[in-house]
Amino acid sequence: MEQVKRKQITDEEIVCQFMNTDTGEIEYSLREGDSLRVYTKEQKDYMANRKVIKKNNTFVKVYKDTIGILAREDLTKSDYKLILIALAYLDKTSGVLIEDGVNISKARFLELADMSHNTFNESVNRLIKLNIMARTKSGRNSVFIMNPFIFQNGTYINATLYRIFKKSKWNTQND
Repeated sequence: MEQVKRKQITDEEIVCQFMNTDTGEIEYSLREGDSLRVYTKEQKDYMANRKVIKKNNTFVKVYKDTIGILAREDLTKSDYKLILIALAYLDKTSGVLIEDGVNISKARFLELADMSHNTFNESVNRLIKLNIMARTKSGRNSVFIMNPFIFQNGTYINATLYRIFKKSKWNTQND
């Protein structure tokens, strides 16, 4: 394990200080390598007229370049239902469907979908055939994975997820 070196900051290392002109006290100092964000009046005005909604909630991305392709697929109501349920359980980086830190099993996915076993299987198989979803095994259980080139939770995906779907038609930019 690499040892972290620490050193005391000396006055010579300070490159800029900000003073409260009312009190004469230094409010903060900047050292080389520090960053400072400045908001222009235009940026403040812009933000004053905008609202953040559902601040403590999470969201998933649906890429705009694939929405049209998805809309042209011959998906059933059950297919869309499975997609929407899956998005509610989409894990960050892995694309796996997770509930309370555990992979969602086929039985649990079927329970969440609240549809017949045959309809569920038909929809899952259609989504897999279209590379919207993938299924793999973890031990004896099925693991369901969503295509990150269509839907994503977060900014980054892991290399395995990338390899699974990189050759699908949904990778419209050939990343």
